[in-house]
Amino acid sequence: MKKTFQLLLNDSNSIILDATVKTTHETNIKAHDFFEQGTPCLLLSIKHNQLNTILDLTKTSPYTLIYFENEVNGYIFRAAAFSSNETNTPFFINTQFKKILLIPSFIKVSPNDIDKSIYHELD
Repeated sequence: MKKTFQLLLNDSNSIILDATVKTTHETNIKAHDFFEQGTPCLLLSIKHNQLNTILDLTKTSPYTLIYFENEVNGYIFRAAAFSSNETNTPFFINTQFKKILLIPSFIKVSPNDIDKSIYHELD
């Protein structure tokens, strides 16, 4: 499923993104298997009861990973990571977050610019 949503920034501007939304129950996720042609961003919704998820970012272009946490009023930005792996060298990230937005590096999004007090509607 594809969805358009916006990230609200500290300067009251926003970034509109088209993302492929994928739900998975896996605890070990090969991210490159979830991308669809024509949609550069990926929103992973992880639906398992384990504490950690391993993201395999091997064979995946450089991305900014934005982690969201479910709150009463929606999803709120909690953390970010960078995947700058441009080779086929194995690259893994271990995370406890269940909503992860992968934004390609050519879309210039700095986690420092995201308004951390605003709730985002991701579903």
